[in-house]
Amino acid sequence: NIVGKCYAAISPHHCLTVSLAHDGEGLGTTIGERGAEELARAAGFSSFTILPVEEALNKLYLVSP
Repeated sequence: NIVGKCYAAISPHHCLTVSLAHDGEGLGTTIGERGAEELARAAGFSSFTILPVEEALNKLYLVSP
């Protein structure tokens, strides 16, 4: 998907730097599924599921305590 590739290319240059400039974690699209799960578990969530959503640009995760 060309739009998804554009977002993935822009995120580290814009979203990442803006987040870091505001003392954020700077995750953006570069976090990936594994990183998202690690972050959710580190935040105290015990369940992490990738939902089967047919969407070209986004992933949807379900987390619960």
